[in-house]
Amino acid sequence: EVPGLDLSDEGWQEKARAIRHAAGHAMISRSSARDLARLFPEVAEDSIALAYCGLPPVFAPAAEAEVARMRAELGLQRPYLLMVGDRSGAGGYKNGILAFRAAEIAAKRGQVFEIVCIGGLADIEPDYRAAAPSVPMRRIKADDATLRLLYAGAHALVYPSRYEGFGMPVLEAMACGCPVVTCANSSLVEVGGDATIFVDPDDAEAAAAAILSLADPAIRAVRSAAGMRPVCS
Repeated sequence: EVPGLDLSDEGWQEKARAIRHAAGHAMISRSSARDLARLFPEVAEDSIALAYCGLPPVFAPAAEAEVARMRAELGLQRPYLLMVGDRSGAGGYKNGILAFRAAEIAAKRGQVFEIVCIGGLADIEPDYRAAAPSVPMRRIKADDATLRLLYAGAHALVYPSRYEGFGMPVLEAMACGCPVVTCANSSLVEVGGDATIFVDPDDAEAAAAAILSLADPAIRAVRSAAGMRPVCS
């Protein structure tokens, strides 16, 4: 049922046996609980406990001076979009290619953002570079303290995943006051709530419009403030 995964592999079979014989089940989102009950009908959804992910205290808003120092140290001279985690190829479920296509559309409309990738392969994939030839981009390896400042200074986190069990980068970004553009599927609806801007995972035009809308200080302030309120309940 999962493209690219051989669920007959012994590792997956062992997980299936563990699920079927467990005395109880806990999942990190309602979406994941629904998926578990769908894939294993012997597990009743209402019997599954929810245990939402928490955040280390490092993820919090940063002072402008802190962000300015980080930008100077990393040479970030223009507004940037942040991508966090595996990009998983143009056809992968992480769907990172949408962020690059959206950034290229924004560049053609006169606003050039740099794309800053945290995690994933050390070299940004050729198909991603080809999708955004007008866009500067780089990959940075960052610890949590630096990541906090990158979130705080970003124009937006763009997280166009097609599926998440939870979606930690969305929660991290919101805790740091960073607006988020993501997709209304799986657990992302729970985690993002009304703080995030949701776009279709195949609509680069809508993603570009969402990104550009965050240049409006009023829109940005509303999204940022909403993101720092608890949304998972």
